Amino acid sequence: MNSRRPVNSAVRAHQLGNVRYQAVLIILLVAGCNGLCQRVSTANPQSDAKESDSPTIPKAVRETTFRTLDGKRFRLSDFSNKVVVINIWATWCGPCRLEMPRLSQMHKEYKSRGVVIVGLAMSYNEHDDIKRVKDYLRTLKITYKSIWDDGTLAVALVESVHGRQVIPQTFVIAKDGRIVKHFTGFNYEMTPNLERDAIEQALKSNPKSTVRANKSLDRSHGKRLSHQA
Repeated sequence: MNSRRPVNSAVRAHQLGNVRYQAVLIILLVAGCNGLCQRVSTANPQSDAKESDSPTIPKAVRETTFRTLDGKRFRLSDFSNKVVVINIWATWCGPCRLEMPRLSQMHKEYKSRGVVIVGLAMSYNEHDDIKRVKDYLRTLKITYKSIWDDGTLAVALVESVHGRQVIPQTFVIAKDGRIVKHFTGFNYEMTPNLERDAIEQALKSNPKSTVRANKSLDRSHGKRLSHQA
């Protein structure tokens, strides 16, 4: 499939249960998982970039309650004192199968330092078969939690970085909600080290320096995400 629809063409990107929106998102993620899945990129590769240049997840999204695969409540705002790493994955994605054990190792390595690593599996991508997804994670012996998302969070994250239509994607989020780094695809030799560097950067970042910039971004994202296509 060569055609790609823009991420922001999804109608009411944060409205739960929107069938038309879910259809757009499945096209978004399936279309990208080809050779591009092997590539790695960062949203902000310049090492001298200012912290305020980093995109921020809108406040409304940070305060939205999601559920993990085991039915537990998950809300980004509950982790405002932690660095959060979110990895969008799917059972049918080959690069995801390579990346997830490495993320599981990072989860063990960083959890004592205030880092939360979570996966994000989309119910629509997995045909609403939550049992099969749980069995898949059990087979891989993945130790971190995964969000069972209807697309609300996945689209918000991709839109925040004006991302491409590929999977997997990984977002390293600082304590103030800024996306410090965004990774598209997975490279076995490069990506884990880049992700560790991004986590270290997020741990050292200063939330106070970006409060004003984040409020401005919240307002702009709120307008765009409620836009009717």
